[in-house]
Amino acid sequence: AALGAQAITSMTPPELGDPTPSDDIDSNFAEQQRFKLLMESVARDKREWHSIKSYIFHAVWARSAKSMQEKLSGLQTTYERDGTTIIFKGYDVISLEQDGLSL
Repeated sequence: AALGAQAITSMTPPELGDPTPSDDIDSNFAEQQRFKLLMESVARDKREWHSIKSYIFHAVWARSAKSMQEKLSGLQTTYERDGTTIIFKGYDVISLEQDGLSL
């Protein structure tokens, strides 16, 4: 829940990168255990974030007016303007990823 609250407040997804092992991880058992716990924590946070962003998507979508839903559904991933292709997250990508913050 803390991940979701922080993401909604800042309007940015959490950074859930994998931790970097220390140089002596091969010979240090305590460091191996610490790294294992960090990896489990990151994996848990990634699963939690996937669930939370889907919930945010559905909560925002359900509270949107029908006209806004139609407008959002029409967002394309690419546009052509002045011979330049502009690419961004359109509704097709947002709905597939269930990305509530992008919505």
